[in-house]
Amino acid sequence: NSVFSQTQQEVVNYFNSICRKSEYNDDGNGGLKKWNKDIFIYVKGQKIDYLMSELQSIINELNQIIDPIHIRITNDELKSNFTVFFGSHDDYKKILKYKDVLIDDNWGLATIYGNPNIVYATIYVDIYRAKSVEAQKHLLREELTQCLGLMNDTYDYPESIFYQGWTETNQYADIDIKLIKMLYNN
Repeated sequence: NSVFSQTQQEVVNYFNSICRKSEYNDDGNGGLKKWNKDIFIYVKGQKIDYLMSELQSIINELNQIIDPIHIRITNDELKSNFTVFFGSHDDYKKILKYKDVLIDDNWGLATIYGNPNIVYATIYVDIYRAKSVEAQKHLLREELTQCLGLMNDTYDYPESIFYQGWTETNQYADIDIKLIKMLYNN
């Protein structure tokens, strides 16, 4: 966490750059996207203990932060509206056939469907290219959080989970929590 606190205007500016734009397809309309119903996460691929436990920790944190919706893991794929995949980019390409280039270029990827209400999301964490446990946990946290509707990265706050540069941050910065609350609890 940073030693200084941002002004309300800085938080609003950061919110607009993270929530009103997307890393890969900024449609420019600036509309907010978010879930308006509970999220049921189904995990595919290699369910490694430390990643499953990290996923549950992130979910617990988000459920403390977000008021109107609840996030949980389900073992029923038909009940799910969010898929988390742990494995190789080649295996993930079999799931998302049309995003081949993005998958090849990224060790983690978030994709959301629905506007303005997100109805389905999928993420992947490449457990082969991202070799360190900390990197895998970071990618899981970042991609999962982006699927809540916070789809952009910037170079503004190095301690933020939305930092564009490479980090292995495994906790939300104060400003990240403020952004999530602004999107969901207002």
